[in-house]
Amino acid sequence: MKKRLNFLMVAARPASWRRALRYERGIAIVEVCVATMVAAAAITGVIRTMSSGFSLVGQARQRSLGTSVAEQAIEHAHNLDYGRVALNDCVDPNPACPPAHSTDASNPDFNVSENGRTYDSDGSAGPQPSEPLIVDTTNGALPHIEDPVTVGVTQFNIYQYVTWVDDPKIPGTQNYKRVVVVVTWEYPARASTLHSVTRSTLIRP
Repeated sequence: MKKRLNFLMVAARPASWRRALRYERGIAIVEVCVATMVAAAAITGVIRTMSSGFSLVGQARQRSLGTSVAEQAIEHAHNLDYGRVALNDCVDPNPACPPAHSTDASNPDFNVSENGRTYDSDGSAGPQPSEPLIVDTTNGALPHIEDPVTVGVTQFNIYQYVTWVDDPKIPGTQNYKRVVVVVTWEYPARASTLHSVTRSTLIRP
């Protein structure tokens, strides 16, 4: 009986009151939708930020590994006898050894002259940009292209160049040897974006 009286009391209330209730319910639904959209946008932003952060961490890690590979190659060159610090000839026919000019600007061999005799060690293209390459088919101990180093899913390609350096303060034109190591890799792995790190050193007799 009490439930019936309550129903009758609600039914007896003005239509404007019932419209107000429906309006409030509509406002509540809109608020829930807006809150959901704001939360979704915030979550999407967090996910994007995390993804970008992971990408930057991955790139930094790969650059650190590439730098380590280049420095190990430089250290190996320093441990050689001075007479052996030179590019060797290829055992198998390979146009990349001794170095040959590449028309691809992203390829380290782009800085090799078209005749394959000189190398621009810093890519400056200044008044005297190129130094003579040293290729010794008998005693040379450094291949132009080393065997790749693979870490995880990333392959590091190693390019080496040895050139004569002319010091104006010293008589002659073959005063020092310069060893340049360029390590390239793709990040993300198997992508088209090529990254590289370059290390060089002077070796004296």
